[in-house]
Amino acid sequence: MAVDARENFLTYAPASGNFVEIANRGAYVMKARVVGSNRSEHETRQSPWSKNLALGRRERIDVRRLGLADNALFWIEVALVLGPTIRSADIRYIEQPAPEIASFTASGTVFAATLDHQP
Repeated sequence: MAVDARENFLTYAPASGNFVEIANRGAYVMKARVVGSNRSEHETRQSPWSKNLALGRRERIDVRRLGLADNALFWIEVALVLGPTIRSADIRYIEQPAPEIASFTASGTVFAATLDHQP
């Protein structure tokens, strides 16, 4: 993925694909989900929240299950069990023929949680 400074969102490069994987490297328990929105519709679609993920656990989510059109936007939300919900930057969805994976890492503490893309 690459950052598109003109529109301030992440864009899938051709090597990226249809899955996101969120790894918990933080000092907390969390849940994760993917939320998306087709630009022509005024509704959001979301995956179910994952099970609780402790330090060192990861969750893989199939973005195609949201039924997004090409060029739709989606983002990752991480809810800390004893803290806030954090959100990634917007990501442009471009369906790929191969099941490639985009990886994100949640880290920090309940008081300073971060969610970063891992190239």
